[in-house]
Amino acid sequence: MRKIINEIKRILTKNGLTVSTVESCTGGAIAAALTSVEGASKFFYGSMVTYDTNCKINQLGVDPELIEIYDVVSEKVALDMATQGLLFFKTDYCISITGYIGKNQDVKNPGLVCICIRSKERYECFSICLLNSRLKNRKTCIEYVLSNFLNKLKYER
Repeated sequence: MRKIINEIKRILTKNGLTVSTVESCTGGAIAAALTSVEGASKFFYGSMVTYDTNCKINQLGVDPELIEIYDVVSEKVALDMATQGLLFFKTDYCISITGYIGKNQDVKNPGLVCICIRSKERYECFSICLLNSRLKNRKTCIEYVLSNFLNKLKYER
């Protein structure tokens, strides 16, 4: 994981780019991972943890109709979270994540996690389903998101 984060740091700082995160189910763990390296302030701007649905709507500005139509855990909501985060933080990239990472949740799609990596020009949303323990699922999410972000950076640059 350290190697992935250092490579993200290298690419972003070399190109003068910044990233922010808007997290729900990971509770800020992606931001914590990105800021675990020295010099993170050169590429990491900030993070917002919008764990509660009302926080997504009232603080971040997610469209409540998207939540009503598609569910709070959906690629449409992940995209809106990333878009709002990009506008709020004024960064080059924003990573968002929303999901049901617990194993025994009373929800229609337990284990579903939706992620969006957004830049000003492009976005990529994807969903994964994780059926392990909450802690293991959280760790998997962090690794999955950062690996995909690194791949996106390599592809776009």
